[in-house]
Amino acid sequence: MCDCGHCGKHEVNGTRIVLPDKILKQDNRYQRDKKRKQCKRHAAIEPIIGHLEADYRMAKNYLKALLVITSTS
Repeated sequence: MCDCGHCGKHEVNGTRIVLPDKILKQDNRYQRDKKRKQCKRHAAIEPIIGHLEADYRMAKNYLKALLVITSTS
């Protein structure tokens, strides 16, 4: 499950990437509940991933940001 901002491949090493779909008016109750359940599952994991990235310094590449600032000024 990826965020809506993800663009790229739809499959990586045999693993399918699932994006949240819009809930359509013609969807029956089962389809609506299934889509909501997938999105809730992803929302529960997202803060954990964010904390792991911050703890292991995977959030940002500060050197890359410095290169961009120095090259534009």
